[in-house]
Amino acid sequence: MNKVLVVDDDLSVIAAYRHVLEGLDRLNGYHQPAALADLDGELFGQTGRQEPEVIRLRVDFVDQGGDAIEAVRDSVARADPYAVIFLDLRMPPGLDGYETAEQIRRLDPDVQIVFVSAYYDYTAEDLVSVAGPLSRVRILHKPVWPRELGSVVQQAVTRSDHH
Repeated sequence: MNKVLVVDDDLSVIAAYRHVLEGLDRLNGYHQPAALADLDGELFGQTGRQEPEVIRLRVDFVDQGGDAIEAVRDSVARADPYAVIFLDLRMPPGLDGYETAEQIRRLDPDVQIVFVSAYYDYTAEDLVSVAGPLSRVRILHKPVWPRELGSVVQQAVTRSDHH
């Protein structure tokens, strides 16, 4: 089971994540569409269509940075880390996403951190400086499309399976 953590203080945003991410698991995981599988074969020389990869998810939700840090600390201690964390940048009154990411990265150097915000309080360079390396950071701008979330989860889970 692959774990996803969503950190956002807006209940309507949490509901949207819940709908999309839990929907992936309800539909028996995220399946790569046949057209993409065919394109993979064309680009990477795979012959014949392969069975789509099924990704099973456990999605946890918290609304503050401190709770996210505690969830990551617990998951690392149990040797059951998160594959990806979707992290809002603005979460008053506690830690913002920038400070939260900095602490999470110290706890888990391998987790994929996805900053999600409608605001531009920090530059991409700022975010990578606290949550890097670059290969472990993504930045998405709200509103986020459901397919984009599914794609990010698939990439993060696939990457974490290889570590």
